[in-house]
Amino acid sequence: MPHYFLLNTNLARHPQDHRFMLDNHVAAAFEDGYKEKITRISQGDYVFLYASKCGIVAYGRADGNVQQTDHLGILNQTYYQKLEPFIALEHAPMPASEIKAALGHSIAFVQTLIRLADGEKLLAHLQNRQQKG
Repeated sequence: MPHYFLLNTNLARHPQDHRFMLDNHVAAAFEDGYKEKITRISQGDYVFLYASKCGIVAYGRADGNVQQTDHLGILNQTYYQKLEPFIALEHAPMPASEIKAALGHSIAFVQTLIRLADGEKLLAHLQNRQQKG
């Protein structure tokens, strides 16, 4: 049974981190104390990419393979996993108010990574939203 995670793309502090995730179809975290959070995500888990002041901008299923790359010139400061399939919502992000309505409660959007115990509600809402176009 998959787990569900909301991952902040770091758009407010480092827009290049946000772009890295969207351009490469990955869930990523950067720098010591944050990058290790990516190891909590297992193969088949769903990850919703959340951009501050925008909402969910993409989501997908993790491949379970944690990879590393450099960040701002520092060796292996980025941990990431591929998301496949990767569904981009950049042109129609799901705002925080809609996320709260779909879940029936509020969440702490400022955290780097949040495990959503009831994330299947969010997935169903997003899939339904896509079908409606």
